[in-house]
Amino acid sequence: RPLVVGHNLKYDYQVLRRHGIELPTNRMADTMIAAYLCGEQALGLKALAKRYLNYDMETLDSLLAQVQERLDLEFFATVAELTPLISSSAAKSLKAVLAADNPTAALNRRPGLKMTLTLMGHTLRQATVADVAQRMPDQMKDYACADADATLNLWPIFEARLKELQLEHLFWDIEMPLVPILADVERRGLQIDRQKAMGLSKEWAFDLNELRSGLRLTLGLDNPGSSKQVGDIVFGKMGYKPLARTDSGQPSTAAWVLEYYADDPDIQSILDYRKLFKLRSTYLDPWLATTGRIHPNFNQVRQHGEDAEGATITGRMSSSGPNFQNVPVRTPEGKRVRSCVVAEPGHVLVSFDYKQLEWILLGIAAQSETIIDAYTQGWDVHTRNMELLHLDRPTAKRVTYLWGYRGRAGKLAQLLHSTQQRAQTYLDALDAGYPEVLAWWQAEVEKARGRGYVSTLWGRRRY
Repeated sequence: RPLVVGHNLKYDYQVLRRHGIELPTNRMADTMIAAYLCGEQALGLKALAKRYLNYDMETLDSLLAQVQERLDLEFFATVAELTPLISSSAAKSLKAVLAADNPTAALNRRPGLKMTLTLMGHTLRQATVADVAQRMPDQMKDYACADADATLNLWPIFEARLKELQLEHLFWDIEMPLVPILADVERRGLQIDRQKAMGLSKEWAFDLNELRSGLRLTLGLDNPGSSKQVGDIVFGKMGYKPLARTDSGQPSTAAWVLEYYADDPDIQSILDYRKLFKLRSTYLDPWLATTGRIHPNFNQVRQHGEDAEGATITGRMSSSGPNFQNVPVRTPEGKRVRSCVVAEPGHVLVSFDYKQLEWILLGIAAQSETIIDAYTQGWDVHTRNMELLHLDRPTAKRVTYLWGYRGRAGKLAQLLHSTQQRAQTYLDALDAGYPEVLAWWQAEVEKARGRGYVSTLWGRRRY
């Protein structure tokens, strides 16, 4: 049994370690990860405690709001003493707030009053957790104890569910050993060459301005980042035919659509603008907001709902705060961004990659003798598929990977700038060339229809 149970234990592990407390890494259990593996949609402690324990737990936001009221009243009292320095209307509002028998009700007038005082140079600070601990120590203690109590009482529930769903191996042998590793990686962070990143950011800021000015001059396009403006110009003023539509019925301005018309230099400029803007805003600017080391969060779980974030729906980790994954490497611009991540003196950066891992796993899962024999004999499937499809290697690889994820002919036609009919012939050829895989896919689809989920070789479920 675990010695330490936590909810989002990676965070607690990091905090305790900063205070010299080492947790037993081989005896830790995280109820948030357990809930995620069991298919829970809402992974927050308060939501899980309400669902499984019928606890109505106080939120940290509630405590912060209570302290904020105190800070506001103190602030207003201080500013009221400066009556000669503030407007008569502000002084009148302050007097009404401070004289009210019900300060909480009177504080409903705060937004307008705050705005008035801010414009006059009086800034109100926001309440922090440290303020709650200092001003409401008993409530903060109760809040922390309630969190610990709920977490401890949730664990037996999810421990039983992990066993019921046969997810114990995935939880104990794959997910939990990652927690301290990711915590250490996040703490150490990665070194950024700030000078290089800053130079690249300034260079692209100039390029973006030039592209924007050129598009404004030639097309009357003010904001190349606006899908609506781009759609109005490309499919209205320029007269190009929409190739797809969004869920709301508007012509799609997705990259693959614009790339179809990229022979037009103005449309190529729109694509160039989007590419540079995304690289600069997603990577360079957040990296430059740091002190020279970035400490991304590596997310093992996925939060669902409108604010879905975290791991991908298939279970692959993501990173945030700032994002460190998915920096493109196949473009010259992407390579320049990656070159801003450097090794510390005396060290080198090393990259590891499994060769064609997806196809190896596909062959094992489907028990495809064709794929397994290809690898045991020392040659890869792309070589075989080049011959099977009569395509060059780069094109055969694109077809192979899309087929490997059961992509549709329409998507493949977009990638190859080909017709849907020709794309379908490539997919049909791979279906015929790997009958074991096709049979396995069909069986998996039937299982999913019957039980509501598919699972990996290690038991991870996707509902």
